[in-house]
Amino acid sequence: ATRLDIAVCVALACALLIACGLFVEHLSMSPLYAILACAFLYLFALYLWAALRRRTESVTSHRRLHEAFSGESEHVLAEIHQPAFLCNAQGEIVWCNHMLTDLIGKRDLLVGRRIDDVCVLDLGERDNPREIVIIGEHLFRYEVIAIEGAECPLYCVIFTDCTEHEALRAVHEAETAVVAYIVIDNMEEM
Repeated sequence: ATRLDIAVCVALACALLIACGLFVEHLSMSPLYAILACAFLYLFALYLWAALRRRTESVTSHRRLHEAFSGESEHVLAEIHQPAFLCNAQGEIVWCNHMLTDLIGKRDLLVGRRIDDVCVLDLGERDNPREIVIIGEHLFRYEVIAIEGAECPLYCVIFTDCTEHEALRAVHEAETAVVAYIVIDNMEEM
């Protein structure tokens, strides 16, 4: 939580305490009902504040993405049919496509989060696209692409689903035929 979030929570709590006192005094309302009403209003106000913050962060991340890319590049990134995201050098996700959010099931909650919330990967492993990570119940190979020209360094991480391939490889290794050639020089010794 930022200082602004804490300040908003404290200001809301103070305002609702005053409102609770006014409800009891001017409306002849039971103190219990006034406290319950104020608690409900407080939770509702916190929900609205969180929704406003998420919306603002989404617009801010969209603006950052738009500043980093031209309109065509942004459209191309959005239409990738593989899970993908953009992150900064600190590992904070700046943007993610719908394939990744559908896979994880946390729509609009990934932007602003760290990569570790999605999977464990190393941005320094740009030369080895053979690394496999687990997201949900799927296995993915990933490729990290450094994006030049942005204000701050950005990395595009694109995932390729290899769950079926790895399952077939495991079956192939388990069912590999072994051929043996035995030479027996004396049949009587058997």
